[in-house]
Amino acid sequence: MEKSKKQALFLSIVAVVTLITLVVGATFAYFKAQGGTAGSTEVKVTTYTTDMLTFTTGSAISLYADQSSFGQEKGSLSGETFAKATLVANNKTNEATDNYYVYFNIENNTFKYTLGEDKPELILTVTGPDGSEVTSLPGLTYKTVQDRENKTVKGFDVTTMNGLITVANKKTITATPNAEEQYTLKLTLANDTSVIEASGDYFYWVLAIPLCGFSAFLWDGIFIGATATRQMLYSMLVASATFFIIYYLFYRSMGNHALWMAFLGYLSLRGGMQWILWRYRKITMPIISS
Repeated sequence: MEKSKKQALFLSIVAVVTLITLVVGATFAYFKAQGGTAGSTEVKVTTYTTDMLTFTTGSAISLYADQSSFGQEKGSLSGETFAKATLVANNKTNEATDNYYVYFNIENNTFKYTLGEDKPELILTVTGPDGSEVTSLPGLTYKTVQDRENKTVKGFDVTTMNGLITVANKKTITATPNAEEQYTLKLTLANDTSVIEASGDYFYWVLAIPLCGFSAFLWDGIFIGATATRQMLYSMLVASATFFIIYYLFYRSMGNHALWMAFLGYLSLRGGMQWILWRYRKITMPIISS
């Protein structure tokens, strides 16, 4: 019995010592793996960039012609902008090739030809990335005009155009490792001497507008004050019908002069009709009392 107790005690001591040894060994191994100095590992990671194509554009062009900016003694009116493409190659090969497009968008263009399509007045000048002037674009005609200051204006006739104009179509750009291409676009409203000289043909028509129009505007005020809107309507109908009759009778032989004659006839007849209606329809002014 005494012998069995001694064996049990001995085995217990051996088990405890073994457990302590395992715990100590495992703990030592863990910390050795985490921070030991017996060995080290060096990891090298290599990264590469990709090709990158970016674009930059200038401000929009806005042209507004009035007496102060586009009078008889003034030169041409112009505005300029740009479109720039920048390509950066990857850092592995340091070479890249890509394609891009350039468009010029014209919005709210209300200009019209003054002397016909052979006399362009709104000119688009395009300078390419190499600094030379572009002389061929799809659907556009390249023209040359002389302005009032005897300066030559060259470019594409866009006098009546609205919408997109293709300046560069799938243009190839190559970078080793960097490349930059810029288009400069200049829009010019040419103060053409021939246009100014042509306006002299209509000088006397312009002088006649106050003479023919004052009675119409005078009677407008009287009829509005008399609240005689129905009589105003009658005079407008007769004058408008007369305008179209005069124009379509004479426009083939007189051209734009027929338009001026029809307009002056319209103004004169409005004033005359309102005088007749006032005289013979007994239109009276309303009485306003407080």
